Amino acid sequence: MIPLRVTARVRGEISLTHGYLHLDGLLAWAVCQRDRIPPAMTPDEWVPVEIPVERSECGRYHLCSASIGRAEWHEVRYTVRRFPIERGQKLLPEKVRRVNLSAGAQKHFRIPRTSMHLQDDELRWHLLGEPEEVERLLSLVHYLGKRRAVAAHRPVEWSVEEDEPWGDGYPVLRDGQPLRHLPADLPGLRTERRMFGRLSYPYHQPALGEELIATPEPA
Repeated sequence: MIPLRVTARVRGEISLTHGYLHLDGLLAWAVCQRDRIPPAMTPDEWVPVEIPVERSECGRYHLCSASIGRAEWHEVRYTVRRFPIERGQKLLPEKVRRVNLSAGAQKHFRIPRTSMHLQDDELRWHLLGEPEEVERLLSLVHYLGKRRAVAAHRPVEWSVEEDEPWGDGYPVLRDGQPLRHLPADLPGLRTERRMFGRLSYPYHQPALGEELIATPEPA
């Protein structure tokens, strides 16, 4: 495993949960795509996945930063969830002539989503990994951020290069600031950003275990 810097050039806006993106999670997703491992819908269906990135000494997380980037400006967009009127017409009794779409379970919802435009259109990660394997897996990742199914965010180009470590804490801690989810009691931390979450993928499965963690600065 060698020090690597991964860069994604992002065209247009991007929306990220918590304002950053976990590269180890992306690589794990790519492994599942390559090996045709179905997505886990429940904790019992979770299959352990290994990625070509070195683990920490404790083995609880990978030595891979979350995304690093700066937002030039933010904007709020809305996703509208509508009641399926056609299906309702088939299921409701014939005597029902009117459905109130402004209240109740059938109400339309307008869900806000914050997007941002990145400085230089770049996201960057630092890690200790195997460059050839990392590059092969990233070639399977075509979309980033929320609303990937409608091609809202597309990396124009992936770049994997040898990196120059900055010293103690590389690549997950710099000047006491966490660059990924880290244990809240990790020596050397100097940050007040805390939340309950997961130290490793799958980040969307809190049922697999959450704890108090230190979090990186959002873009």
